[in-house]
Parts: sequence; C-alpha cells; structure tokens
Amino acid sequence: MSKKASRGWLTPSLGRAVVVASIVLGLDQLTKWWAVEALESKSCTVDGACIDVLGPLRFHLSFNPGAAFSSFTGGGQVLGLVALGMSIYLLRLASQSTDHWMPWLFGAVVGGALGNLTDRLFRSDGGILNGAVVDFIDLQFWPIFNVADVGVVAGVILLGFRLWHIERRSSEFTVAADETEA
Repeated sequence: MSKKASRGWLTPSLGRAVVVASIVLGLDQLTKWWAVEALESKSCTVDGACIDVLGPLRFHLSFNPGAAFSSFTGGGQVLGLVALGMSIYLLRLASQSTDHWMPWLFGAVVGGALGNLTDRLFRSDGGILNGAVVDFIDLQFWPIFNVADVGVVAGVILLGFRLWHIERRSSEFTVAADETEA
C-alpha cells in the first residue's frame, strides 16, 4: 500500500484547504462580532444600523434567516445540513486533489459555508439551525452580505475558472498528441 493511500484523508492538500477555511471562518466571525457590537446602536435611514464608508459602500446591520437574497426564509435547518454536507464533500475533494490551486479554493467555499452555518447554530432563538445569518456589507445596489458570502461566491467563481483552465489545457494536450500520432 502506498504512503498516500494509507493516509486516507490526511494529505497536504487537505491541510491547505483547512488553513484557508479556518482563515475565512475566523475573519467572518470576527467581522460579524464587530458588526453586531458597532452597528447595533447606530441608526440608519433604512430599518437597521449603518455606517457610511465610501461611495455606495456602507456597513448596515441585517439578520437574514434565509439563503441568498433572503430566499428560503424558514429553511435554516435544511440550509445548515446542506452547508455541512457540502463542506464535508469539498474537504474530501480537497484531500484527493492533485491540483495546486483547488484545495485553496475548496477551503474558501468551506470557510464561508461554515461561517454562515455557525450563525445558524449559535444565533438562534427558535431551535437548532434556525438562527439568522449576520449580514453587514451593503453596496446599496446589491443585497447585504458578509465575509462568508464573499468566500463562497469568490471560491465558486474561481473554481469554475480553474476547472475551465484545466479542461482547456487537457483538450490542447489531447489535440497536440493526436497531431503527433497522425
């Protein structure tokens, strides 16, 4: 049995994914703690608290019991279980990855998913996984979001680009190999 096979999940790729996930999770929870502490007592023209930062960017405290764009309100338990399941699956993919960049990107998505899952677990008044996610980054032309959302969205977009790049390189290699055989 090879060394890699005997280690199972415990690979350097998994380590990279866990480091990134931990950083995203930590930044997310730290910024949410700051937002609740700093914004709860502020007033804003829109129902909630806000601090104008620069141009349309402002920090505006909001609590989202649903998914993206406040959809799926009341589905916190399902969303939480999906986030947990996807996080485990993505960490498994990261542990098996031979690509240098994929574990970093999987880690960003996992960290974001776990950041919002943490809110659902620990900011609940109505049972397990029914907590509202703290959102506070407001561009005023887009729904309010948080650092976890940035990790998930940026990670998924960059994963798509990475997969496209890998596929493109693979198809270029196949075409070159076919031409040399002809």
